Formats: sequence, structure tokens, C-alpha cells
Amino acid sequence: MPCLTSSPSRTYSSTSAAAMLALVVMSGCTQTSPTPAVAEKPVQPGLVVPMQGGEVTARLLIPEPVEMNKMFVLPVRLEDKQGRVIERARVEVNATMPEHGHGMMTEPKPSTQMECDTKGICLAKDGQFLLDGFRLHMPGSWLFSVKVVTQKDTISGEARYEF
Repeated sequence: MPCLTSSPSRTYSSTSAAAMLALVVMSGCTQTSPTPAVAEKPVQPGLVVPMQGGEVTARLLIPEPVEMNKMFVLPVRLEDKQGRVIERARVEVNATMPEHGHGMMTEPKPSTQMECDTKGICLAKDGQFLLDGFRLHMPGSWLFSVKVVTQKDTISGEARYEF
């Protein structure tokens, strides 16, 4: 194998020398601009559902990873525009696959862990509304539909979830 010699005591193979030269050239050519120190708002987990007709943000805290064909509880966090948790609401969520013409084959409802009145208005538990009865039985694009009824508003929205 041909060798390159940089000094009498060191011998490098041509492959090693070429690799080192490439690294030196590439590192010298890349310029990194300093990243400005910007205080960013921490990213909140969950699928954000754009809500129409109100002052509420809905965040679906879909457990990751979701196991196909396994039942799970869906926590939903509701906040007003100032980021304050909404404590009382009726929350309805369903998931369908419109391109396939079907839904989950289950009927989600408020968890038995929730305190709800006869109209379905529930008190948030640790800032979340818990819904039982979710099961995604096949991979693909699911459309989550959310309806929220508060003392002030009835609002709804939809968001896609790739499973």
C-alpha cells in the first residue's frame, strides 16, 4: 500500500491522509454564526387543536407511543388566551379516518376519574380532562375532532394525527 510520510517517525496511509485532509478542509469552510440568546417559550407537549369561535386552546396529550388496537385514556388540557387552565367544561373528542370512511369503533366519554354534573360539565383533574375509550386500530392519518362547552362558549376544532 502506498504511504505518505510527513516526518521520519510518522507514516500515514493515503486513505487516512485523504480523510484527515477532507475533515480539515470541511471544518475550515463551514462558518457558524453565533446563535443569539433568545428566551423562548418552552414547547408544550401534545397535539394542539385550533379552536374556532372562542378564546380557548385545546391540547390533546396523546400518549406516546400509542399501541395499535389498545385502549387508552386521552388527557385534554384547555387554556384561555392568557395560558390559564380552564377548570370546568364539557369536552367531547372523537377520531376518524375520513379517507377510509370510518372512525375508532369506540365511543369516548369522560373518565370515571372525573367529577361531572348531569349535563356532562366536568371539573378538570390536575388541569386536565380525562376521556376514556380511545383505540386507534390501524395506522394512518386520524382526524381528531374536539368540541368544548364552557360557561361562556361552545367551540370546536380539528387536527390531524399521523399514526
